[in-house]
Amino acid sequence: MGRARGGVAATRALVGAAVPRPRDLRRRGGVQRARRSAARSARPAPAGGRTVSAAVPSAIAAAPASALRLRGLRVRYAGAAAPAVADFDLDVAAGETVALVGASGSGKSSVALALLGLHDASTEVACGELAIGGADAARLDAAGWIALRGARVGWLPQEPGAALDPLCTIEAHVVEALDPARARPRADAAVEVPRRLERVGLADAARIARSHAHQISGGERQRALLACAIARAPALLVVDEPTSALDTATAEAIAQLLVEFAREGTGIAVITHDRAFAERLGARIVRVGPQAQLHSQPQPQQPPAQPPQQPAPSAGAPAGARGAPVLRVADLVVEHEQPGRHWLRPARRRVLDGVSFELGAREVLGIVGRSGSGKSTLLAALARLVDVSAGRVELARSSGGVDWLALRGAALRSARRDVQLVFQDPLLALDPLQSALDAIAEPIVAHGIAAPEEAARRARALLGEVGLRAEHAARRPHELSGGERQRVALARALATEPRVLLLDEPTAALDAQLRDQVLELLLRIQRERGLAIVLVSHDPVLVRERCARVLTLDAGRFA
Repeated sequence: MGRARGGVAATRALVGAAVPRPRDLRRRGGVQRARRSAARSARPAPAGGRTVSAAVPSAIAAAPASALRLRGLRVRYAGAAAPAVADFDLDVAAGETVALVGASGSGKSSVALALLGLHDASTEVACGELAIGGADAARLDAAGWIALRGARVGWLPQEPGAALDPLCTIEAHVVEALDPARARPRADAAVEVPRRLERVGLADAARIARSHAHQISGGERQRALLACAIARAPALLVVDEPTSALDTATAEAIAQLLVEFAREGTGIAVITHDRAFAERLGARIVRVGPQAQLHSQPQPQQPPAQPPQQPAPSAGAPAGARGAPVLRVADLVVEHEQPGRHWLRPARRRVLDGVSFELGAREVLGIVGRSGSGKSTLLAALARLVDVSAGRVELARSSGGVDWLALRGAALRSARRDVQLVFQDPLLALDPLQSALDAIAEPIVAHGIAAPEEAARRARALLGEVGLRAEHAARRPHELSGGERQRVALARALATEPRVLLLDEPTAALDAQLRDQVLELLLRIQRERGLAIVLVSHDPVLVRERCARVLTLDAGRFA
C-alpha cells in the first residue's frame, strides 16, 4: 500500500529529525471531531478605523458596478525595514482580466492576501478604499471577511497542496465551498459536486471527488481548488501563479477556463511571472514593485497554444564528465490506494510501473511528462517518502553502495543526508512556526554537521547564495513570497551537502532573472561537489538547456 508522508513531517524525515509514530503517546494526533470546533477569536480591528461585522450580506447581494476598486494599499510585515507594498491602486471591472506582474518578492502575493483579508494579525495592512463586488471591505473584521470570501471574492492559491485539508476528500471541499453555512443537507450539496468538477475540466469527476489531495496530481488539485473558488459565482477571482507547475496542455486548459469565466462577467486578478500567459488571457498588465505602477492596454486574446514536442537535449546541453553511478533504480513500482465502493476493499492504482534508470555523479537528469504521469511520485519514492511496492534502489555512499529501500532506523536517518528533495509546494515543506534561518539551520544541527552557532552562520551564507537578504532570515513562511519560500526550501536542501538532489519544479515560482541565478548556483555547486541532480520540470527550454539527458514519463513508465 502506498502511504504518502506530506508537508512538514516529510521534510523533517528528510533531514533526519524525529517523526511522530503511531505509538508515540506524547506526540500523536487525536481523533478528529465530527464537526468543526468553535472559531478562534477574531483578530483586533485596525487601529483608528471603524469595524464592519458579518452583517454585510445585503451589501454583498447588491449587483456590483465593478469587481474591485482598491486605493492606497500599504502592507508592512513585522520587523521589516520597508513596506512590502506602498500606495498601490488597482481597478478590475466586471468581466475584465488584470495580470499583476513583477519580480519575485515585489509584493504581488502580499496584494492578493490583502484582497482576501488573509494577512497575519502582526502584519500592518491599511488602505484608503477597498470595494469588492460592491461591498465595502476596507474595515472588515474577521467575521465580515468570512461572509465576503467565497460570496464576492474567490481564491486560487499558488500552492494547491497546502490549501487542501489532507483529511478531507475533494467532495468535502467542494461541498463546503458551495454551502459553508450548512444550510441544507450534505447529500443535497454533494449531488452537485461531479458537475462542478466537470465544469473545470476534470473528466474522471467521480474518482477525484472520492480522493484526498495526495491521491491526485498537481493539475487535478489545481482544478479542484478552482471549482471551490467559483462555487458561489464570486464577482472577483484572485489567482496566484495558476500554471507555474503545470504542463503545457494543462496550463492551456486552465487559461481557457479563466477566459470563459471572464466572458461570464467575473473580474479576474492573475498573479504571474509568465507574460505570455497574461497575453493569452487578454489581460491588462499591471506591474507591481518599487517602481511606479505600469499599466498597459489589454492584450488581444491569443489562439490556443499548441503543446510543444517533448524536449530533447540540445547540442549545447551540459554533458559534463558523468561519473560513476550514485543512484541505480531497477523496476520501481509504486501503487496508491484509491477509494473504492466499500471502505474495506479499497482500489489500488499503479502510479509507477517498472521504472529503471541510473544517475551518475555530476549528472543533471531531466524528467518530463504530463501532469499526473508520476513525476512527483518518483521523486517522493527516491526520497523514501512513499512506500515502494516493488523494485530496488542502490545508493552509492562514501562507505560503499547500500540498498536504499532496505535502510531503517539510525542507518536511514544518517543516509538521508545524502539524498535531499526540494518539494513542488514549498509552503507544505516549511514549518509555519520556524523562521527562514531556523529552517535552514535545522538539518545542519540534526545531522551533527555543525554546532548551533556555526549552523546559523552557514544558514545565513546559504540565504545569501540563493538571493535572499538578511531581513528575510527572521521571516516565517507566510511572510515570504512564493519565490522566496522556494529559495528557502532550496537552501535547506543544500544545507546537508547531499550527493543526490531531487528537484520538483524548483524554479516554477521564480521570475526569469532569479531562475537563472538559482540555476547557476546549482550548477556551480554541482561542479564543485560532484552533485547529481534529478530535475523534474514542465519548462522545455529549461530542461533542454540544463540537462545532459532527458527521460519522458508517461502513465508511470519511461517512454
